[in-house]
Amino acid sequence: MDATRRMKRILVVEDDEAMCKHLQELLVHFGFEVRSASDGNAGLNVLKGWPPDLVILDVFLPEKDGFEMLLELRGDYPRLKVLVITGKEHLIFGRSI
Repeated sequence: MDATRRMKRILVVEDDEAMCKHLQELLVHFGFEVRSASDGNAGLNVLKGWPPDLVILDVFLPEKDGFEMLLELRGDYPRLKVLVITGKEHLIFGRSI
């Protein structure tokens, strides 16, 4: 991404429909162009045809989970910014307790 260009496109990969809708509405409100996918495979498909500036990626997804998708993103798009999120309360600093 050109440093002089503001971030405009965000891909939200989230399987919780309500959370996805909330994130989309919030991001659109602040002027971002947003697309979404409900699993890692669908997210990768969206990304191929619509390159985002940022991916907001849930960890726990059906089909291909967030960790698997992140590994593919790092291999194919090493400079892409990714924000990894989870709603699981029992995960602290990458450790299950």
